[in-house]
Amino acid sequence: MSADNPAQINPTPAAIDHSELSEQDIAGYLQNNPDFFDRYPQLLNTIVIPHETGEAVSLVERQLGTLRDHNASLKAHLEELVSSARANDALFSKSAQFALALWQIDSWQQLNDVIRDQLISAFAADFACLHVTAGQIADSLDHVVQAEETATGVAESLASVRCQPVRAVELVQWFALDSETNAGSVALVPVRLGEQTPAAILAIGSRDPARFDESLGTVFLDFIGASLAQAVARLRATA
Repeated sequence: MSADNPAQINPTPAAIDHSELSEQDIAGYLQNNPDFFDRYPQLLNTIVIPHETGEAVSLVERQLGTLRDHNASLKAHLEELVSSARANDALFSKSAQFALALWQIDSWQQLNDVIRDQLISAFAADFACLHVTAGQIADSLDHVVQAEETATGVAESLASVRCQPVRAVELVQWFALDSETNAGSVALVPVRLGEQTPAAILAIGSRDPARFDESLGTVFLDFIGASLAQAVARLRATA
């Protein structure tokens, strides 16, 4: 076989010592010579590969099928990224609106209304309640309450946002629901004013046990916690 005449392939049995060739040798050669099939294109249609359907296909057909599968996978991944980007953009917009609304409040009642009207919908949640652990508020409202023993105990160990599934009894404790409530999930957001222990805990809850789990990103929840901290500090200063 002459390297100067790649169109001619006429190896004789005596020219090849099969005992000294292994599959690894062949694979290594092809890997080190990626232009091999460019020099011997006629081989592409003679090599057949078993297919899942039981039929044999040529190497070219197999490569085309692999490329189609790869392109389909890339397209699905790209669509997933675009969808995630759009969801994050919408969540950022809602979080920014929530933060701006907090700058306009001057009472615990108004804070209660902003949590009810904007925060729950922003995170597609079912419940939300701010448990104030430091200082006193005049009256417990639907979405702003004086922290009780359970929330105060959690506040002492809550170093960062915590997302987790919870039992029905825990949903009742965080959101003052009736005892017929099923299990769900909750995101607990510390609201810090510089103290080691959070001045409040924002609890955002869902009836879906998988809605808030440990895999959920917390960037927007951290932002919400920081925004609430400014609002709580102002309300405590004017109390």
